[in-house]
Amino acid sequence: MSRALLAGVSGLRVHQQMLDVVGNNLANVNTTGFKAQRIRFNELLYQTLKRATGVVSQAVGGTNPIQIGLGVSVAAIDTVLEQGSLESTGRPLDLAIQGDGFFVVHDGVQQLYTRAGAFSIDKDNFLVDSATGYRVQRFGTIGEGDTLLPRFQVPGDNNIRIPFGTTVPDRATTSIDFRGNLSAAASGPIHEVLTSATPFRDTQFLTTQPFVTNALGNPPADATTLLVNLQGFSFSNGDVITINGTRADGTSIPTQTIIVNTATTTLGDVVNALQTAFGSSAEVTLDGTSGRITVRTEQNGASNGLSLSITDNAGNNTAWMSLTGPGAAVLGGGQLATASTPLNHLATNTANYQLGDTIRIQGTDADGAVISALFVYGVDGTTLGDLINRISSVYPKATASLINGNLVLTADDPGPASLTLNLSDGPANIGSTNFATHGMNLTVDGKNGDTVRNAIQFYDLQGRAHTITFTFQKQGPNLWDMYASIDPSEGVLLDDRVTSIRFNNDGSFQQVTGAGSGDSKIVVLVHGISVPQEIRINLGESNSYTGVTQFGGSSSASAVQQDGYGAGFLSGLSVSQSGTIEGVFTNGRTLPIAQLAIANFTNPGGLNREGKNYYSLSNNSDLPMIGPAASGGRGIVTQGTLENSNVDVAFEFTRLILAQRGFQVNARTITVSDQMLQELANIIR
Repeated sequence: MSRALLAGVSGLRVHQQMLDVVGNNLANVNTTGFKAQRIRFNELLYQTLKRATGVVSQAVGGTNPIQIGLGVSVAAIDTVLEQGSLESTGRPLDLAIQGDGFFVVHDGVQQLYTRAGAFSIDKDNFLVDSATGYRVQRFGTIGEGDTLLPRFQVPGDNNIRIPFGTTVPDRATTSIDFRGNLSAAASGPIHEVLTSATPFRDTQFLTTQPFVTNALGNPPADATTLLVNLQGFSFSNGDVITINGTRADGTSIPTQTIIVNTATTTLGDVVNALQTAFGSSAEVTLDGTSGRITVRTEQNGASNGLSLSITDNAGNNTAWMSLTGPGAAVLGGGQLATASTPLNHLATNTANYQLGDTIRIQGTDADGAVISALFVYGVDGTTLGDLINRISSVYPKATASLINGNLVLTADDPGPASLTLNLSDGPANIGSTNFATHGMNLTVDGKNGDTVRNAIQFYDLQGRAHTITFTFQKQGPNLWDMYASIDPSEGVLLDDRVTSIRFNNDGSFQQVTGAGSGDSKIVVLVHGISVPQEIRINLGESNSYTGVTQFGGSSSASAVQQDGYGAGFLSGLSVSQSGTIEGVFTNGRTLPIAQLAIANFTNPGGLNREGKNYYSLSNNSDLPMIGPAASGGRGIVTQGTLENSNVDVAFEFTRLILAQRGFQVNARTITVSDQMLQELANIIR
């Protein structure tokens, strides 16, 4: 009976402990970061009354052991590490871990670990647990400062300092980064162009085959050659030569006749008769070196109607036809003039120029400068090309040319221009040309390349902010320049441009090929500072899309960030999910101050509970794996929240009932055992 009594006692003991665990859980139902516990039982010990036996024979089998249990004991009290709900507090230094891990604090002797992130800042600017004053620990080198960032933490000291009110000195801008697109549809710069209203053309002409003499070697005939001495011709006194034809406009010339005198009639007489027939409508010449007769029309704008027919009654018609007839004579002219076309052979030339005649060149150059000069015939030249060369020579900022018969004047530099040109004959001229027919018209309006403008603030060497404006300008296919400007009252740019910004055909940024003052740096001299400030322009990595691109669509390229800032003091905090504490400064800068240390364990359930929401290492917890949040299996940090207790009240009430019932039945075992012992004692009476 004593066994039953002792078993009941053990049952009372463990259920009392179960009640203790449940009571502790319920007591901490609102404790920040509290993790509930659970209790597990196991059998205490068994007394063997009879051991088991094996098979005795084929007829007799074995028997099971006979054992009586001696009670119950506590097998384990485990920590339930399930995530507690997160409660928003709005307090910037209330932090919670969503996932695995513990905040690390130091009590001056050892490291402790907690899920309760209700922190505050003490009088010495240390981040501490607001309940105990234990200092929160950091991880890594964030906040220790470098060449770009100020120092907030002391190397080798893992206590986190939050120096509210600390002033961060200014930093001058050394680099400006650009992002966005420059439209591939943008147009580059355009040169202004003037073009004559109508093209220049030369006059129509007809040239015969060569007339030659019957002398040895058949030399070319000239004006003095007697007709009877022409090779292939035979004449007698009194023979009649008849001349007919049409002018360039298609009208017939008056018929001319020549009575041949074999002793006096020459080829020059034929030329004179031709000139009489054509009159002022054409000029007739005989080239003594070739023996060719040329009839050149003086009818401006006439069509190609020029023709010539020479016959006689001496039987020479076949000879005349072979030299002057259709298919023999060369009909030319009326074509677009070239640089070699004489001015006197232009279709719009109304009277032949003579030596010393002038053509006035008047207008304005590309920059608006007034142009007034003369072309002197026979001195500056006699051809259309000579006139064009003279025009180019008197226009310092433009170039004249002849394109498809048109006089073209093109500004040397692209962009808006003030080009004008007017040609006219000198008042004392003998010769003249109807230049009004070729009046100069603006055919291409000069313009600069399309631009994209944007601005950003930069900081000078004294921490003062200034606005700098950047203008991208298209210069050609896949080619841009960039110009910078600032308010003249604030400073001056000693190097204001980045030139030859090149893009690949796929729209990616290629490189900057500008050199010297056009390289990828600008230099500004701010008033009041004697040292120039150099700023690097970062347009992206070569052959990549990381910075500025050139695709179709609209332009959006702009300066997105720069590395300078003015002086400011720490006024606020933010904490990222990785546990990085960032300081918000009054100058608009956000700088990293420290990295919260988050500890994880192979067996977090093996940690010792130290009270006050703290855990410490045990032999079964293994060493902590400390690092930043959101890495290595560690959870993320959320700012402005606290983790609530993970106690399930309904579940704990159920366990409370079970503990009570367990205690009751074990108490009943003791009561019954006591009664039986009493009955046994009564037998002796």
